[in-house]
Amino acid sequence: MLPFFLLLMLVSFAYAQTPDTLARDRSDPFYVFRYPDAFGNDLRNQRFAVQESGQLVGALFCFGGREGQFTTGSPQPTIHVWGTTAEGLPDPQVELAVLYLTSPVVSYFHLDSSWENSNVPWFQVDLTSEDLRFNAGQEFHLGYSLQSPSPGDSLAILADRGSPETSFASEWRDGRFRFLAESWRGCNLFIRAMYVRDSSLGSPEVVIPSSIALRAYPNPFNSFTRIEWQGATAIDGELRLIDITGRLVGNWRVSPIQSSTLIDASRLATGRYYLSLVLHDDLVSMPLILLK
Repeated sequence: MLPFFLLLMLVSFAYAQTPDTLARDRSDPFYVFRYPDAFGNDLRNQRFAVQESGQLVGALFCFGGREGQFTTGSPQPTIHVWGTTAEGLPDPQVELAVLYLTSPVVSYFHLDSSWENSNVPWFQVDLTSEDLRFNAGQEFHLGYSLQSPSPGDSLAILADRGSPETSFASEWRDGRFRFLAESWRGCNLFIRAMYVRDSSLGSPEVVIPSSIALRAYPNPFNSFTRIEWQGATAIDGELRLIDITGRLVGNWRVSPIQSSTLIDASRLATGRYYLSLVLHDDLVSMPLILLK
């Protein structure tokens, strides 16, 4: 594994080549989610799907403010990594890592600046020591909270409008995790995963949540479930069903005019699966639960 400072140098070089880091978010900063807010321990997070087996080695957060109105005081973040539930929400029973950072966040992006081609001060977190490994088709959630915030400590994060609407972002509210889409329509928090694929020989890539919204109804399901998607490019694609061992157990071709299809899993055993919609330049996955 490369030393983390080398990973950060590689990431910085990648941003220098493509300064508009929001190219795949499809929107400019629109929301500033202040933390903490009226709900207290919000645990705001973003969901990521793994395309290839490898290791989560770091995280990037874009915290925001305007003339000290949103990020204030000396907030010390706590970084969280969770597994996922069948609904695509963080699983509070599967908390994979918690990092208590000792330094407060002192730099953040000001909305008064021009976002386009700006030098965005991403807040970088080293996760190499956590040994967070995932298989193809798995999902995880990256999020943050604050350590015993003093009065006046607040750490706000930026988000876009989520066009098309997605359900990748969520927060802890009223005793459980809830999609931000329930109250704010679709939005994506500006959180990035630094991921090293097993085939990449140690070179990290910055993973951005897909702009495609993928849903299944019902889920859990018995034999049949309808798959719906939004925001897909008008090209041919493929739905792939993968079991928990990473084995391909089903695939279905989809045409540019389709936005849904019914899949038949009646020949498969009860258990947890991962469904992926694979297009020319994009992939989005979600967990499925088959119950018989």
